[in-house]
Amino acid sequence: MSKYVKLAEETGDRYLAALEQGQKNFLKYVAAMNQWTPRPAGAMAGMSAMRAFASASFEFSERCLQQQKALSEKFFGQSAQPKRASAKAAPTKSSPAVTSSRQKTPARSEPAPAEKS
Repeated sequence: MSKYVKLAEETGDRYLAALEQGQKNFLKYVAAMNQWTPRPAGAMAGMSAMRAFASASFEFSERCLQQQKALSEKFFGQSAQPKRASAKAAPTKSSPAVTSSRQKTPARSEPAPAEKS
């Protein structure tokens, strides 16, 4: 494991631990506030909709993360494949031989300017 990967993992672990502690404190403060203050009538009516929204958001995020992970695995899988034959390989019938590495490429012709109507 490289030094960078080890440092990144340690930093990520510390961040997640701090985040977890903050979340625990938040829930603790919400519970304390609920004990001290009465709930107004109908205060919890929208909770099921908020729960459904949060659930849908997390499901979407998980799908996005899975898709990104699949992409990176494909990318690294392609990067690990052996390289194709070098440019010095014998020419095939479909590709003519290159006589010089300094061969000039044909000049591009500029497209004619569009006529104004």
